[in-house]
Amino acid sequence: MKGMRITITLRPDQAATLQLILSQCPNAHCSHGELTPAKLVMMLVEDVLATETRPGSWEGANMDALLQAHGY
Repeated sequence: MKGMRITITLRPDQAATLQLILSQCPNAHCSHGELTPAKLVMMLVEDVLATETRPGSWEGANMDALLQAHGY
């Protein structure tokens, strides 16, 4: 099975806000190193996957709660 490529387009204001947020994230002791837009999306995908692969984990349980809060 091949991997999946996803492309997203952000409005300029969304991109600017995302860059601001990422610039404020310290990376000294982070699991993914410096947080870039691509690393952020991959980290969120991993947390969504954890709802099935590690449902009792902090990441899986909290992402499941977030999805449920959005009605999924």
